[in-house]
Amino acid sequence: MGGMNPVLHAVSRLMECPRPDSRGLAAHVVEVLAGESRVSMATRLGLVALASRIESDDPAHSARHWLRSFRATPESSLHLRDHRGGTARASALPEAYLPALLESISRGDEQRAIETLLACAPALREMAESLARQRDPYALLPVALLELLNTQLH
Repeated sequence: MGGMNPVLHAVSRLMECPRPDSRGLAAHVVEVLAGESRVSMATRLGLVALASRIESDDPAHSARHWLRSFRATPESSLHLRDHRGGTARASALPEAYLPALLESISRGDEQRAIETLLACAPALREMAESLARQRDPYALLPVALLELLNTQLH
């Protein structure tokens, strides 16, 4: 299947620092994920809810929450080289900053996307666990990627 992987694209959009103007983000995520069966319905609904929350929140508050979520600990960093054992793998990837990496692989070949996600899986698990411990809604983003990876491998 060529073209863009909708899950990767949606997650990369939600992982970026919220922009002051995030109007239409939730609608965009709904549209992108419509009919996408590689992640569970619960995860799709969660991604839409997260998008709505980012969109309706005060932009300054959104940006602060984002910083707290992804900058607080190395485990939740969006920079793959911050993760334990991530450096060797990260150097093999075209881009070590996760949102940019996801956006770039979402446009490419499906097989390549899977290999890249596989290389990121340990960091994604670490990130998911770290964010879940804080009960952070952003924990859903690495979870969605791991779910996508699982369905593609089985």
